[in-house]
Amino acid sequence: TSLTGLYLQNNQLQSLSPGIFDNLKNLIYLYLYGNQLQSLPPGIFDNLTSQRNLQLQYNQLQSLTPGIFDNLKNLIYLYLYGNQLQSLPPGIFDNLTSQRNLQLQYNQLQSL
Repeated sequence: TSLTGLYLQNNQLQSLSPGIFDNLKNLIYLYLYGNQLQSLPPGIFDNLTSQRNLQLQYNQLQSLTPGIFDNLKNLIYLYLYGNQLQSLPPGIFDNLTSQRNLQLQYNQLQSL
């Protein structure tokens, strides 16, 4: 598909089905903020290799799966603020080589 933007913000999403984004290889903008997501399925973003802007702020994320962002090599903006994250897996952002803006404020982080 040629879809470049998917805007699902400010709904009441509580979960995402594994593979839901698998056929969206051209997706650049994915806005999932303002929902009720508590977790993200492993591999949910694996095929989003064109992704540049991922907005996950103001959900209820409590943890992140190691490697969840590994294939997002073109990601520039990652917004995770306003969740319930208490810690981050070691190296969670190591593969984000294009990253310019990472926002983690308003979580419950106790250590980095």
